[in-house]
Amino acid sequence: MQSSIPAHVPFAPFIGKWEGLSKTFDINGNFLESTKVSMAISWVDNETFQQIEHIENLYQVGEVRLVSQITVSGKTAFAETSHLHLQATELTPDTYLFRVKSAASHTTLHNTHQFLSPNRRRVVTHKFKDGDTFVFQVQDFDRIA
Repeated sequence: MQSSIPAHVPFAPFIGKWEGLSKTFDINGNFLESTKVSMAISWVDNETFQQIEHIENLYQVGEVRLVSQITVSGKTAFAETSHLHLQATELTPDTYLFRVKSAASHTTLHNTHQFLSPNRRRVVTHKFKDGDTFVFQVQDFDRIA
């Protein structure tokens, strides 16, 4: 009897409740500040997940709470809301690339999400404003549920 191995589902590793710290650096690599970030991510249906993100102090913006519906199609995902335009691609089951145009910060972000383990994720962000590098950020998240 052959055992069945569940198929990998792109973007499924994001599902859960996450707590993390976002650290912001200037273009010379100097530390500027850090802030707490919480995320609750859950499937709405087989092709859509919802992300609720709370950032205590988004750099130069302040406290924000963002809710996004993200649609998955194969190894890609996309969303368009009043606060963001998002495109994402799974490169490997533990590495994802995101491009986000943020209306909240008036920046474009290039995020690399790396799952260091099933319950630990690192996000490295290169933020652009008006076409120039604005800041860099490193976010470390732990899945707590």
